[in-house]
Amino acid sequence: MNSLNPSLPESYYVSSFISGLREDIKPMLKILRLTTLMQAFEQAKWQEESNNAMDKRSLFSPITALSGSMDRQADSCGQESLEEGTNQKT
Repeated sequence: MNSLNPSLPESYYVSSFISGLREDIKPMLKILRLTTLMQAFEQAKWQEESNNAMDKRSLFSPITALSGSMDRQADSCGQESLEEGTNQKT
């Protein structure tokens, strides 16, 4: 990149690259304060892979499945107590 415009420092290219990344990747790369474009490329790829793995894992986590089950149970309990209240009034 420097050969195209030698007057610009590499930090300009690093900053430009990071600013064009997805919002879920930018913060980690900003924290790392990378100095070369190659470092930025590698870290962005690793961060993307990490985020994708976390997304896949959260889709299949027991907590997600359990919370959905608990929501359904809470809804049915609320419905039962409403029905009991109706039955007691009559």
